[in-house]
Amino acid sequence: MAEARALYHQIMRTARSYPSVKRDKVIASIRDEFRENMREADPAKVEKMVAEAREGLAALRQQCGLNVSGDISYAYDAALQPPKR
Repeated sequence: MAEARALYHQIMRTARSYPSVKRDKVIASIRDEFRENMREADPAKVEKMVAEAREGLAALRQQCGLNVSGDISYAYDAALQPPKR
């Protein structure tokens, strides 16, 4: 349960930097899903939901331009550089 709560806070913190005009809807959807499942007592279901939340956090961080630890990730793409003269 403590892991799920910590994961919820990480997801919500990351969602605040989601680069979309639909950010508020995404945040509300995340909040609603966690609230719906808050009282789940089956350990197998809880573990499955926690695993899905971890995957969702990783995807959200990638979409926000953050690496796995939550830091900003900068990528260098040589193909985007102008040709040298």
